[in-house]
Amino acid sequence: MQSAHHLLQRQTEARSNRSFLKQGCTDASFLGMKDEIYTHFQEGQIQRLLRERFSISSLYPFQQLVIQHIIEEDCKENSHAGTVVVLPTGGGKSLCFMLPSLLVEGITVLVYPLLSLMHDQIRRLEEVSIPYICIQGGQSHAERKLLLARLTAGKAKILVTNAECLSLPSVITVLSQVTISLLVLDEAHTIVSWGEGFRPALAAVGSIIQYLPVRQVLCFTATADERVLLGLNRLIFPNAKPHLIHASSNRTNITYHVIRTLSKNQSIAGLLCQKNLLPALIFCSTRKQAQVSAHRLLYALPDLPVRYYHAGLTKDERGYLEKWFNDSEYGVLFATKAFGMGIDVKGIRCVIHHDLSEDVLSFLQESGRAGRDGKPALSISLLDGSETPSPLASILYSTDCCFRKGLLEAMNEPFEYCGGCDVCNHDVSLKRQGEEAILKSVLVHPLRFSPSSLASMLQNTKCWYSYGGTLSSWGMQEVQEAIMLLIKEGKLHCITRAKRRLYIDYKVIPTLLTTLHSWLRLTYESAKEKAEENRPQLPYHASSIPPGQGNAKLQDDAG
Repeated sequence: MQSAHHLLQRQTEARSNRSFLKQGCTDASFLGMKDEIYTHFQEGQIQRLLRERFSISSLYPFQQLVIQHIIEEDCKENSHAGTVVVLPTGGGKSLCFMLPSLLVEGITVLVYPLLSLMHDQIRRLEEVSIPYICIQGGQSHAERKLLLARLTAGKAKILVTNAECLSLPSVITVLSQVTISLLVLDEAHTIVSWGEGFRPALAAVGSIIQYLPVRQVLCFTATADERVLLGLNRLIFPNAKPHLIHASSNRTNITYHVIRTLSKNQSIAGLLCQKNLLPALIFCSTRKQAQVSAHRLLYALPDLPVRYYHAGLTKDERGYLEKWFNDSEYGVLFATKAFGMGIDVKGIRCVIHHDLSEDVLSFLQESGRAGRDGKPALSISLLDGSETPSPLASILYSTDCCFRKGLLEAMNEPFEYCGGCDVCNHDVSLKRQGEEAILKSVLVHPLRFSPSSLASMLQNTKCWYSYGGTLSSWGMQEVQEAIMLLIKEGKLHCITRAKRRLYIDYKVIPTLLTTLHSWLRLTYESAKEKAEENRPQLPYHASSIPPGQGNAKLQDDAG
């Protein structure tokens, strides 16, 4: 790896070359060649940095477009309006500002909404030996003074911080004295969704930018609908409409799958028995749900490495979990939306939504954690009927409309083809595992079971009841949850007396009787066919005496 001193020396040479090209000879013949020479110089610098710094042979088309645009705008004498870049998760957004930060004259300021994202970016900077400083909460005044001194002395090229620290007077004072070539707002959609709510510092970033000598303001995000774009125009770019570079949010390597279930924890345990779905990331709506579900899975699959992650953990705990999950081959992480943005774990094969996201934008952001290495991956949503009605729920409950099409149309993005979903794969299933066994047990034995005794019977493999042991692979708590959900839905009823007994709603009986009759008929026909196959096949004219023994027997009788 090259030293920081060598890097700064290269940057000084680059600035000298750029200054020569900008202020060089005014001869008409040279002016005609100026842009071509400078463009060639840029391309050479980019290719060299890709190979030497990032160990990358080539860029994605949208990466090349964004980087070229940033470098071209930096060459202009006047500050430009700004740029909003929307690239899908796994599209290499970080490289789009890390590489230009080595080519521009001034410093680059990176602003993140979450501490975990700051640490993830620091890890990337250290991997490619880019000198940086980080201003975050918990630092003393003396520590920040030393760090900012490195920035003014030219010993650091990048400042990593958050909106709250950016608004500190000491930070603003230092930044107003240096040249800021790039100010990057990563996960910029949070400026709109969080900034006007519980994080007002995010919404205030736009007013702070007005007081700083910033040449370019860049907003990066993986998902941005019309509401987010209008909000960014209002909060960050009030004076001029920014340049928009918008790639599709469609991730063709992700297949969208929906599982209708009576017990989400049981479904997760059943799925994660398959090692091809690991490592896996499971999103929960609350911290408590993430912890409880992680412990339940660990109880069901004790050999599986399982952890939980949320914003209530300490800084050291979150840092440890991020590193653990990044290095884990078969790890399972239960997380809240704190892990849904920007954490760069390449090999996640499966993202499961224990609880649905708040909206389509968040769902795409979270499901996009899967398959960032470009290999096939799964996004699985668990639905038990308790979901709050929303556009996202309507899309995923559909049985005839492509999930991918619905998601992209909700983002006002064009739909071309589906890379894989239940509807397009003709794999939509309305059955919920365990529902038939529970309902038919109560149908055949009405008013015999209480919720707890029914759960025990379904788990007991030695029980003489016809459905005994059918849910032996489930945990007792999961079976009881399934029974209570069916009671809540009105498919089961419970007598509210001293002895709570279950019975079936009369509206459900015809359907159950039909399926039960069909099942019995199929079982009878199957048994009959098996008996026919096992019966000895004799020719039609077979004698009652075995061949070769008849004449001998007659001779013995005569003698």
